[in-house]
Amino acid sequence: MSKRGGFFLFYLLFFVILLGSSPAYAYIGPAIVFIGYLFGPIGALIAGILMILSFPFLKLYRKFCKKKEEGTEADNKEDDAP
Repeated sequence: MSKRGGFFLFYLLFFVILLGSSPAYAYIGPAIVFIGYLFGPIGALIAGILMILSFPFLKLYRKFCKKKEEGTEADNKEDDAP
């Protein structure tokens, strides 16, 4: 199947499912607002702390990967030399 045919099939199924669905008639209530108000800032704080703590490890990872790639390029140049 071609890539274009796959997209067509995906969109066709998407619209069939979308048009065939019915409303859920579910009541969320005010509790969801409280949960979002409580866990939203906590989740943002945790994500910020994890980003700050992971930064040094990312720098070390990039440093070691760069050295490793430079070493393999030097080996390839030596192999190509006459």
